Amino acid sequence: MPTDDFIFSRRDAVRLAALFTAAGAAPLLKAAEARAQSPDKPVKIGYLPITDATPLLVAHGKGFFDKEGLKAEKPVLFRSWAQIVEAFVSGQVNVVHLLSPITVWARFGSKAPAKVVAWNHTGGSGLTVGNDVTDVKQLGGKTVAVPFWYSIPTWCCRRC
Repeated sequence: MPTDDFIFSRRDAVRLAALFTAAGAAPLLKAAEARAQSPDKPVKIGYLPITDATPLLVAHGKGFFDKEGLKAEKPVLFRSWAQIVEAFVSGQVNVVHLLSPITVWARFGSKAPAKVVAWNHTGGSGLTVGNDVTDVKQLGGKTVAVPFWYSIPTWCCRRC
């Protein structure tokens, strides 16, 4: 039963819930724009600061997109796979480097209109060891770092 002590009324709670819902959906509102891009729209590159993003960054830096008649905005840095996937699916960026399982999910799980334009590292990730390790058996009982469980990269593009 409402009293003078209440900070929020039920109406205030409903308004607050609607505000949070709208704020959460805001990035998805740009998804329609990304799905209906004309060839005149610029390439919006998203990347993680890892070596595998180098081709996109070099292509932008050397003007390769311009030479092919594509406008390209300055690449946008992301700090996690989750951030870059959300940005891609919501249409904030339209060209990214993703890991293979994430790419399959984006294309078929979320129905993002994406095309894979290049596959790399299809044999899986490499393992680098010190000079003292000469045989795989020597790794038995040791801790081995795994950069990311699904670390087989691909390139995705919404513009294709």
